[in-house]
Amino acid sequence: MTDEIEKKDDENTEGDEDKNKDKEKLFSQAELNKIIQREKAKSKLQLEQTIDSYKDKDIVLEKYENTILAIVTELSKDLAEPVKKLLSKATPLEQLEYLNDPANNVLFEKKQFPLSKKKGEKQGDFVPAPIEKFL
Repeated sequence: MTDEIEKKDDENTEGDEDKNKDKEKLFSQAELNKIIQREKAKSKLQLEQTIDSYKDKDIVLEKYENTILAIVTELSKDLAEPVKKLLSKATPLEQLEYLNDPANNVLFEKKQFPLSKKKGEKQGDFVPAPIEKFL
């Protein structure tokens, strides 16, 4: 009994495959060439659009980079040459982050000490202001 059922199943699957083959659409070579050309044209158009969008983004990025370089140049103009050399090895964005970080404050305030005149000293001799005592 089970042998008969298995034989019928085998016959049905073979018949289904033949029916599916008949249902499949067969393309001629000319139709395939047209489909390929159409798909190539779509791909080429998408590629051109992508390239154009990247060109626009490159222009914007270049403007931002120039702005960052201007800011970095302004912030680093009072730095010592060795510090400038070290900073020049970093990217402009890293330089900006470093210069804006308060923990990396390499710009020491230039304090002007008041000159005091005492008897017998020439004008312009440097005498620092008295140091205040901390409590």
